[in-house]
Amino acid sequence: MPRRPTAAAARPGRAGAGSPRRAAATAAAAAAAAAAEPELDAIVVGAGYGGLTTATQLAARGAKVVCLEKYVIPGGSGGRYEREGYR
Repeated sequence: MPRRPTAAAARPGRAGAGSPRRAAATAAAAAAAAAAEPELDAIVVGAGYGGLTTATQLAARGAKVVCLEKYVIPGGSGGRYEREGYR
């Protein structure tokens, strides 16, 4: 299944989803989140339907959770995007 384009990949001159610069930025964001809140109970990677549900259920039960997403907006496959004029 082809991957949908990210906002960074759609803009010329920006780091694409698989670029080393993007990977370093994602790793830096994860490290910053971990440093800012050293007593985390869970780190959820991906803010699609499953990730958001997992994060909210853990938080509702008192866990300290951080949810990381590489895309600009959360929602995963449930998010809205446009391709070749179709939404």
